[in-house]
Amino acid sequence: MELEDVIGGQVASKFLEDFLDAYPESFHPYDIERCDKFIVALFRYRPNIDLYNLEILLKERFWEEQNIEWFIARIKVGLNILKVNRNFRKTAALNKLDQ
Repeated sequence: MELEDVIGGQVASKFLEDFLDAYPESFHPYDIERCDKFIVALFRYRPNIDLYNLEILLKERFWEEQNIEWFIARIKVGLNILKVNRNFRKTAALNKLDQ
């Protein structure tokens, strides 16, 4: 499985590659930050991503199952939070609550 089988788009792909190439399973704060930057790039640039293929790619890279589950869950939760944040700002602006 190649990165191109997982994600389209150059920007988000680069952030994913940066995350995967820097010992992501150490869960060092910098690794978490790289993970979150990837999630933000997913949200901003909206490339096609296949989470099933991502899971396969991580298994081929010998990731532990619990770490794969954590990463996939963090992607899903992160994207949902960013969506709520975007909608919150729109709602707040309409209601003139955000000053």
